[in-house]
Amino acid sequence: MKVVEVSAKGVLATTVGAEPWPSSERHGPIVVVELSNRSGRHAPFNAAFLQTVMRAFPERGIAFWADPTHLDAIRPLLDGEDGLAFHALTLWPDKAEVTHSSFARILHAIATLRQIHRAHAGKTAAMIVSSSTPAGMFGAWIMQRMGGPPMQFPLHGEVNVLREGWRSRNPLARIIDLHAALRWLPGQRFRILVLERHVAEAMVQLAPWLEGKVDFIPHPAGASLELEALPDVPVRIGTLGIANRGRGFDLWMRTVAALADVPGLAFHHVGAMHREFIGQPMTGFTDPPDGAHLKREVYLARLKALHYVCVPVQGSYYDLAASGTLLDAVAAGKPVIALRRRSMESFFQQAGDIGFLCEDEAELRQVLHNLANSFDPARHARQAANMRRLRESRTPQALADPYARILSQAMLAR
Repeated sequence: MKVVEVSAKGVLATTVGAEPWPSSERHGPIVVVELSNRSGRHAPFNAAFLQTVMRAFPERGIAFWADPTHLDAIRPLLDGEDGLAFHALTLWPDKAEVTHSSFARILHAIATLRQIHRAHAGKTAAMIVSSSTPAGMFGAWIMQRMGGPPMQFPLHGEVNVLREGWRSRNPLARIIDLHAALRWLPGQRFRILVLERHVAEAMVQLAPWLEGKVDFIPHPAGASLELEALPDVPVRIGTLGIANRGRGFDLWMRTVAALADVPGLAFHHVGAMHREFIGQPMTGFTDPPDGAHLKREVYLARLKALHYVCVPVQGSYYDLAASGTLLDAVAAGKPVIALRRRSMESFFQQAGDIGFLCEDEAELRQVLHNLANSFDPARHARQAANMRRLRESRTPQALADPYARILSQAMLAR
């Protein structure tokens, strides 16, 4: 597999199996459309991504279309940014899972995207459809084939359907599901964008027809958090995000319960409880999961109070997805304690000593025992400094030039 790398301040962004891209000669606004998320869901990522687009194309107008509740959540994260216009749209009303597709949803996506294109007098230079839905992908592809602008389609963890393999037996459902969208739609003017190199490479390994059609940038890091002086004891270790099995919370519960009586450690979870764990005992937790979604400022305040972030992810889900909670740890300069996965290895290879990479659950427990017995403040400070340097390589400014090359290819394609 051929991989061509474009370097900017130590950060790699490239197309798997494609040549370097020239800059764009088109003129007009770049439009980013959020077709899936409401309220604060994905707001931190969308804010950092919009900042990346703005810095990649400083001479262009950037327009962001989203549900009104999502706009309300994202505006405070972009306070003081110039050159960005906000527009409200109406999302598909049934709030079905993002991997659900139907002909009605496709028609709704086409109508929405055409309306947005017309609102910009048909002069959109490129449209970035942040949807993650097969219906959104088909709608964007059809609209582009009807004379619309080049399209870019950022994808997240939904691409795990390539590995899971299940598909409906209904032929009408199969021709519009995510498998079909990824099989037939990507091309020079309809680009797939994923976050992290390992995700792009894993996609091409699972779906060889995507070679040359999948672009990637490192996951943009959000705004850095102010450092907070912490006492050496107890060592505060916590998991982040929604407490569910996909993020390894079942393993974290077992670990915390087993080490509940070990002095010198405090165990936390910063985030909400998933319904699958409601009613289960939270033995050993100083700060267990919350019953409701945390406000962003509360989430960040609790994150800042940790010494280490634990990432107990098992399985292969994050081989095809970037971890937003891990990027929260990067933004906060918090070292990590993680199980060895392909995704985690790439972070350690980039940044050096940023915590502890464990082979299995037993080693994770041993690392925690060692921290309780011999916490080294000097090493922790070095690990935190490495995390902050990693964040600097993932700022919107650092990613601007590589991203400009990626989107320019689609804007120049015929």
